[in-house]
Formats: sequence, structure tokens, C-alpha cells
Amino acid sequence: MPKTLTAADLTQFHGGDTLYHTPFHRPVRYTEGARHVFQAGEAWWLLDVIVSYQRHPKVRGEGFQVWTLTVTDARGVVVCEDGNGRRLVTQDLPYTDFPLDEVTLWVDNHVVLLPSEY
Repeated sequence: MPKTLTAADLTQFHGGDTLYHTPFHRPVRYTEGARHVFQAGEAWWLLDVIVSYQRHPKVRGEGFQVWTLTVTDARGVVVCEDGNGRRLVTQDLPYTDFPLDEVTLWVDNHVVLLPSEY
């Protein structure tokens, strides 16, 4: 089944009251827009990446984080910044079939969201 995520999809998400979580990712929760990225892009692994770094010494003290996945020629790079352009961590992905060239997610006090949902 082909991935259904498009860049246009992401423009439909603006603030919302529904938050999701999984038992494996507590206390991190995520919004409807972030859920759409993970589900339609078949990228639950991206949530795993974000959550796995929450205890990293450079990330754990940051209440606000900017996570960007960039894809070029089926290779990916995930970068976390502090919102002021200071890079905290980077993870290279030797292969990804994520359908977009780039996606940005924010983490604000343990909630993963699209910038448009802020």
C-alpha cells in the first residue's frame, strides 16, 4: 500500500485538543497532525527517534525542540535543534522511504506537534 502523506496534508492541522500517547512513549504525547505524519507516512519510527533522544544529555533539558527530517536519495538525516538554531543531536539514516523531502516537528513540554498546531 503506498504512503498517503503529502505536504498539502500538513496545512490542514491547526491547534487541537486531542493528544495521543502509547505505553512505550510516556510521558511524550503527540497531536493529530503529528499522528498523521507518523500514520500516513508510515513513520512511527520517527516518533521512536524523537522519544529515544529525550534522555540524551543535550536534549533532556530542552523544553522546546525542533526536529527536522530531511530526505535525499532515500537517505535521511534527523536533526534536533533548540529553537534558536543550536544543533543538539543529529542521526543519519542510511535508508528511508519517507514520502516527503522534509518534515519538521516541534516538541513542546513533551508534546510532539506540527509547527502549524502551535
